[in-house]
Amino acid sequence: GPLRLSAIGLGETAVGAGFGVLPVTGAAWLQSGVIDVNVMLFSLPIGVWVAAILLINEVPDIAADAATGKHTLPVRLGLRRTSIVYMAIHVAAAGVVVLLTARDVLPIATPVVPLLLLVPAFKAAAAIRRGIADRQGMTQGIEATLGIQMIGTLWVIAAVLYAAFWGSS
Repeated sequence: GPLRLSAIGLGETAVGAGFGVLPVTGAAWLQSGVIDVNVMLFSLPIGVWVAAILLINEVPDIAADAATGKHTLPVRLGLRRTSIVYMAIHVAAAGVVVLLTARDVLPIATPVVPLLLLVPAFKAAAAIRRGIADRQGMTQGIEATLGIQMIGTLWVIAAVLYAAFWGSS
């Protein structure tokens, strides 16, 4: 199409919104008729975990993307800064879960898993810093990112269901 969001460094944001924020808030609105701050906050970890998948998957393609004029975030930022953005994404996701727990929206134990998921995220960020020169590390980092998204999303959904049916404390 005429506007390639990934080519101008906005692909991750579009994917995070399209696969996190919009479906989560849309589903909440369809089922309840309400979109509030808590729903918007809840959608953020889901969206940013999906955006992290796209971000880390762009790292092995840095040279090819740069050669074809596709200016993804890793092309624009380089490996070191991409790894920082990647970790910031995961810290933000965990931080939002902590915030929702502090707001008494989610059960008190909910932040445990997102905080533990920072360990594999840190290892994946280290793989990003090394880039494709460490092919095995990149593969493991990508696999870890997929696992983080799946585990984190299912955990937070389970916490929401628990809060809805058995109370948040």
